[in-house]
Amino acid sequence: MYYTTHRSSYCFEGNVKLSNFYLLTCVLVYSAFMGMRVGLGTDTMGYRQHFDLYQIKPSIITSRFEYGYCFVLWVVSHLGLGKEVFMGVISFIQLFFIFKIFEDKREILPYLVIVFIISTEFVNFNGGIRQITAMCIFFYSIKFIVERNLFKFLLCVALAWSFHKSALIVIIFYPLLNKNTNLFENVKLQILLLFICILLSRTSIIASIIGYLDMVISILGYSGYLERTDEIYRSDIQFGLGFLVTIVIHFIIVFNSSKVKEYFNDEWINTAYKLFFIGTLIYYISISSHMVGRLNYYMHGLYFVFGALSLMYFKRTENQTFMIALSLLYVLNFSHMIISPSSYSVYYFTWQENEYFQKYGYEITEWTN
Repeated sequence: MYYTTHRSSYCFEGNVKLSNFYLLTCVLVYSAFMGMRVGLGTDTMGYRQHFDLYQIKPSIITSRFEYGYCFVLWVVSHLGLGKEVFMGVISFIQLFFIFKIFEDKREILPYLVIVFIISTEFVNFNGGIRQITAMCIFFYSIKFIVERNLFKFLLCVALAWSFHKSALIVIIFYPLLNKNTNLFENVKLQILLLFICILLSRTSIIASIIGYLDMVISILGYSGYLERTDEIYRSDIQFGLGFLVTIVIHFIIVFNSSKVKEYFNDEWINTAYKLFFIGTLIYYISISSHMVGRLNYYMHGLYFVFGALSLMYFKRTENQTFMIALSLLYVLNFSHMIISPSSYSVYYFTWQENEYFQKYGYEITEWTN
């Protein structure tokens, strides 16, 4: 992925068609690997089962899931292709919209794919794939917020909604992100707010307002989340090394945010940063709430993007201290996943399915995210 994005960036000015070829190759190779996976991602096996159920009785799936997701199922099934192609197509859509954001700034893409892998974000992308797909489409639509093109923005929201109903919530960002505020320029204030929210992460402050979110979740058609208690979903949270690594990365990104935005001088980046910073605060305040965490995807999901932008900035400005520090933190995070693998962070090819089941087993939940 690094090689193809690097080549795409290198030849973009002189040969756009060749540059596009390299990008397409990158997306196709990634999609092929993700399509042939077993295990990677918390809900991978559930989505593979969706495909099998659709072949037997389509109405089981179409009555419960969104139109866009079901349309992909329908197309792949009617072409006589397998579940590997289905999973690959979903991965293609996700990465396509992420790359589309930076189609005119392709020098960013090599850094983006590096952080995408070593930050283990690719594991999250293969978890709740419907919402992640909606998230990627929304991130692309931020350009229409910048351009104040409501029609195109709503078209993107409609497409995102066709993969996950929770995408409707992003409509509120259109008027909100149009307002300028000094909050996102005052780094000292951001650092202070981040520090306060981290301190609050160990408290139950969010519990008092969770009840008010019940109605919102029900309206979005995901009241099932309410049945999954925080104890079940966050009982495995360890405030140890991994948590500390995430904290330090957040501080590095926020501390250098004004310089990074000034360096790139890009309205998409400036606007997206507002979402990312707010999402980071919410991430810590609501770290014990699965419900809020899922809705926060549409903001804090930009975490790996700003990690990549920061890394590129450090490299280009020869800021060795921050570049080495951020790189080591990501490597430490990736190494932890390799050393302590779980059933959803390991990659097995489809022909190794039996081996995966023997080692990890799996349980198909009644529904998937």
